[in-house]
Amino acid sequence: MRNIFDQYNEPENRLTHSLVSCLYEDRKLLNSFVNKFCPKFFKNTSLLKVDEQTLPGTKRIETTEDQRKGLPDAIIYNEDQCLIIESKGSSSLTRDQLLRHENTIKRRGFDKIKGIGIVVDLLPNVKLENWKQLTWNSVYSWAHKETKNSEWAKKLVDYFNVLENNMVEDEYLTEGSITEFTGIHFDDDNPYSYREGKRQLKLLVNKIRKN
Repeated sequence: MRNIFDQYNEPENRLTHSLVSCLYEDRKLLNSFVNKFCPKFFKNTSLLKVDEQTLPGTKRIETTEDQRKGLPDAIIYNEDQCLIIESKGSSSLTRDQLLRHENTIKRRGFDKIKGIGIVVDLLPNVKLENWKQLTWNSVYSWAHKETKNSEWAKKLVDYFNVLENNMVEDEYLTEGSITEFTGIHFDDDNPYSYREGKRQLKLLVNKIRKN
């Protein structure tokens, strides 16, 4: 069955779309996200807008793959502040791409800009004044903690679990992970499956190796 977040072909676009969709649907989850990953940036979070594959104040339209490459993956903004989100799966962040996005937003009249690059593994050589890097693991860990308060956070966590299995099977994700070990979760509501058992075992082994 097709998931509600499966709107794109590329896994990294699906990751972004699932995150943005959940932030759009749940205002408290949106506030939690910006307070966690970009604290003290927005003066007022009650009027924030969130969108993807577009620019502030522009109505989103269907674009080709080449056109989408020139747009930020997602934006969270108000009248004078903008948080840019650029996400990567198998590909890497580049300084040039991040600077292009930042300059594009500046040309839209914003002078208070921050950026977040979400990656599988942190890239030490990509450092810019207005940008910070996060791992998908940290986003997953944040969302997992929010599942007690948000049904949309639960949808996001469940989707990441399934998508990671698909990414590994398709050899799109050959190293690293987008989720974290949060315990063994099999019960009547979540019956055991080989794929999910294998994913949880891999995460458990990785956690033990790091300790």
